[in-house]
Amino acid sequence: MAPVGGLDAAQVLDTLKDIDEARSWLDAQEAKVVTRALDLQTEHTRHDPRDWGYEKTVTASEVSAALHIPERTAGFLVEHSTLLTRYCPATLEALEAGKLSKRHAWAVVEEATSIPDTDPAVTADFEARLIDMALEPVKLFV
Repeated sequence: MAPVGGLDAAQVLDTLKDIDEARSWLDAQEAKVVTRALDLQTEHTRHDPRDWGYEKTVTASEVSAALHIPERTAGFLVEHSTLLTRYCPATLEALEAGKLSKRHAWAVVEEATSIPDTDPAVTADFEARLIDMALEPVKLFV
């Protein structure tokens, strides 16, 4: 990247887009690493992986200390990361590709994992529709 002071107007916008895409990629990597931390904690404590309350709490404490964020915020990060990586592969892929922001990805995850039908095909179809909605350009009314 050229020195910021030397960027023209078009380069500034292109650079902002590049930064946003890189941020999304980093957010996807963070989700994978946080989920791996939870998996390692589960292996260490040998608890049932479907009942991850204790492991989530311990992992959130470790993530909180590592990232210097409140424990509650770290808990949300652990939960969202786990849901994203385990149950919403298309959303993770879109985040990693820089197509979605972290906020959009988390909104898709919350909606996709809230439906009562647990049939993987139904969930995947619903997730795809949510991603399409998140990718729609914002329409401004003047």
